[in-house]
Amino acid sequence: MVGWFYNANMQIIQSADYVILSAEMTHDVRIIPLDPAMPIPAYAQWMGHSTGYWEGNTLVVESKKFRPEQSWFFFRHSDQLEVIERFTLSSPDEIYYSYTITDPEILSEPVTVERNITRRALGEYVYEYACHEGNYSLPGILAGARRLEQEIQN
Repeated sequence: MVGWFYNANMQIIQSADYVILSAEMTHDVRIIPLDPAMPIPAYAQWMGHSTGYWEGNTLVVESKKFRPEQSWFFFRHSDQLEVIERFTLSSPDEIYYSYTITDPEILSEPVTVERNITRRALGEYVYEYACHEGNYSLPGILAGARRLEQEIQN
Protein backbone atom coordinates (compact mmCIF):
# COMPACT_ATOMS: atom_id res chain seq x y z
CA MET A 1 0.00 0.00 0.00
CA VAL A 2 1.05 3.57 -0.53
CA GLY A 3 1.81 5.71 2.53
CA TRP A 4 -0.42 8.69 3.17
CA PHE A 5 0.95 10.45 6.26
CA TYR A 6 4.17 12.44 6.25
CA ASN A 7 7.11 11.48 4.02
CA ALA A 8 4.74 9.63 1.72
CA ASN A 9 6.95 10.23 -1.29
CA MET A 10 7.47 7.29 -3.58
CA GLN A 11 8.97 6.39 -6.88
CA ILE A 12 7.22 4.17 -9.41
CA ILE A 13 9.48 2.22 -11.74
CA GLN A 14 8.02 0.12 -14.53
CA SER A 15 9.50 -2.42 -16.89
CA ALA A 16 7.80 -4.89 -19.23
CA ASP A 17 7.64 -7.53 -16.48
CA TYR A 18 7.52 -5.64 -13.17
CA VAL A 19 6.31 -2.52 -11.40
CA ILE A 20 8.39 -1.37 -8.44
CA LEU A 21 7.05 0.93 -5.74
CA SER A 22 9.88 2.46 -3.73
CA ALA A 23 8.72 4.41 -0.67
CA GLU A 24 10.71 7.17 1.02
CA MET A 25 9.54 6.25 4.52
CA THR A 26 11.48 3.27 5.93
CA HIS A 27 12.78 2.42 2.45
CA ASP A 28 10.01 -0.09 1.71
CA VAL A 29 10.24 -1.50 -1.80
CA ARG A 30 7.55 -3.59 -3.41
CA ILE A 31 8.49 -5.57 -6.50
CA ILE A 32 5.27 -6.47 -8.28
CA PRO A 33 5.42 -9.02 -11.10
CA LEU A 34 3.02 -8.42 -13.99
CA ASP A 35 2.72 -12.15 -14.66
CA PRO A 36 -0.40 -13.63 -13.02
CA ALA A 37 1.08 -17.11 -13.49
CA MET A 38 3.88 -16.23 -11.04
CA PRO A 39 3.67 -18.80 -8.22
CA ILE A 40 2.55 -17.54 -4.83
CA PRO A 41 5.05 -18.45 -2.09
CA ALA A 42 3.84 -20.79 0.64
CA TYR A 43 4.99 -18.39 3.36
CA ALA A 44 3.69 -14.94 4.29
CA GLN A 45 5.83 -11.97 3.26
CA TRP A 46 6.28 -8.70 5.13
CA MET A 47 4.58 -6.54 2.50
CA GLY A 48 2.43 -9.41 1.23
CA HIS A 49 2.70 -11.15 -2.11
CA SER A 50 1.58 -8.89 -4.95
CA THR A 51 0.68 -9.60 -8.55
CA GLY A 52 -0.19 -6.88 -11.04
CA TYR A 53 -2.09 -6.81 -14.31
CA TRP A 54 -3.60 -4.20 -16.59
CA GLU A 55 -7.33 -3.50 -17.02
CA GLY A 56 -7.26 -1.00 -19.87
CA ASN A 57 -5.17 1.92 -18.62
CA THR A 58 -5.48 0.90 -14.94
CA LEU A 59 -2.79 -1.08 -13.17
CA VAL A 60 -4.49 -3.48 -10.76
CA VAL A 61 -2.36 -4.98 -7.97
CA GLU A 62 -3.71 -7.86 -5.89
CA SER A 63 -1.85 -8.60 -2.65
CA LYS A 64 -2.26 -11.35 -0.08
CA LYS A 65 -0.17 -13.45 2.31
CA PHE A 66 0.73 -10.52 4.58
CA ARG A 67 2.38 -11.08 7.92
CA PRO A 68 0.14 -9.93 10.80
CA GLU A 69 3.22 -8.43 12.51
CA GLN A 70 3.18 -5.79 9.78
CA SER A 71 0.11 -4.24 11.42
CA TRP A 72 0.73 -0.61 12.38
CA PHE A 73 -0.87 2.31 14.22
CA PHE A 74 -4.63 2.14 13.83
CA PHE A 75 -4.61 -0.45 11.07
CA ARG A 76 -4.54 -3.98 12.45
CA HIS A 77 -4.93 -7.02 10.23
CA SER A 78 -4.86 -10.77 10.32
CA ASP A 79 -3.22 -13.29 8.02
CA GLN A 80 -6.47 -13.18 5.98
CA LEU A 81 -5.82 -9.64 4.73
CA GLU A 82 -6.21 -9.10 0.99
CA VAL A 83 -5.70 -5.76 -0.77
CA ILE A 84 -6.65 -4.74 -4.30
CA GLU A 85 -5.03 -1.51 -5.51
CA ARG A 86 -5.82 0.44 -8.66
CA PHE A 87 -3.50 3.02 -10.26
CA THR A 88 -4.96 5.06 -13.13
CA LEU A 89 -3.11 7.91 -14.82
CA SER A 90 -5.77 10.64 -14.75
CA SER A 91 -3.58 13.45 -16.13
CA PRO A 92 0.11 13.82 -17.07
CA ASP A 93 0.88 14.78 -13.46
CA GLU A 94 -1.64 12.80 -11.44
CA ILE A 95 -2.53 9.18 -10.68
CA TYR A 96 -5.93 8.26 -9.29
CA TYR A 97 -5.20 5.64 -6.61
CA SER A 98 -7.65 3.44 -4.74
CA TYR A 99 -7.31 0.36 -2.63
CA THR A 100 -9.82 -2.03 -1.14
CA ILE A 101 -8.99 -3.91 2.04
CA THR A 102 -10.69 -7.20 2.84
CA ASP A 103 -10.01 -9.03 6.10
CA PRO A 104 -12.86 -11.25 7.33
CA GLU A 105 -11.22 -11.71 10.75
CA ILE A 106 -10.98 -7.95 11.46
CA LEU A 107 -13.50 -6.15 9.20
CA SER A 108 -17.22 -6.78 8.84
CA GLU A 109 -17.06 -5.58 5.22
CA PRO A 110 -14.41 -4.43 2.72
CA VAL A 111 -13.06 -0.87 3.08
CA THR A 112 -12.05 1.27 0.09
CA VAL A 113 -9.77 4.31 0.24
CA GLU A 114 -9.32 6.71 -2.69
CA ARG A 115 -6.87 9.54 -3.27
CA ASN A 116 -4.82 11.26 -5.95
CA ILE A 117 -1.07 10.91 -6.20
CA THR A 118 0.68 13.96 -7.66
CA ARG A 119 3.87 13.68 -9.69
CA ARG A 120 6.87 15.46 -8.20
CA ALA A 121 8.09 18.48 -10.16
CA LEU A 122 10.91 17.92 -12.62
CA GLY A 123 14.21 18.13 -10.75
CA GLU A 124 12.75 17.11 -7.37
CA TYR A 125 13.98 13.81 -5.98
CA VAL A 126 13.09 11.34 -3.26
CA TYR A 127 15.96 11.32 -0.78
CA GLU A 128 16.89 8.80 1.85
CA TYR A 129 14.51 9.28 4.76
CA ALA A 130 17.22 8.94 7.42
CA CYS A 131 19.20 11.96 6.23
CA HIS A 132 16.58 14.14 4.58
CA GLU A 133 17.56 17.26 6.51
CA GLY A 134 21.12 17.02 5.19
CA ASN A 135 19.93 17.19 1.61
CA TYR A 136 18.72 20.77 2.05
CA SER A 137 20.68 22.20 4.95
CA LEU A 138 24.16 20.88 4.25
CA PRO A 139 25.52 24.30 3.13
CA GLY A 140 24.29 25.84 6.41
CA ILE A 141 25.69 22.97 8.47
CA LEU A 142 29.11 23.32 6.81
CA ALA A 143 29.08 27.13 7.13
CA GLY A 144 28.37 26.79 10.85
CA ALA A 145 31.16 24.25 11.26
CA ARG A 146 33.65 26.49 9.42
CA ARG A 147 32.68 29.46 11.62
CA LEU A 148 33.11 27.34 14.76
CA GLU A 149 36.56 26.28 13.51
CA GLN A 150 37.50 29.96 13.01
CA GLU A 151 36.29 30.91 16.49
CA ILE A 152 38.33 28.08 18.03
CA GLN A 153 41.45 29.21 16.13
CA ASN A 154 41.07 32.85 17.28
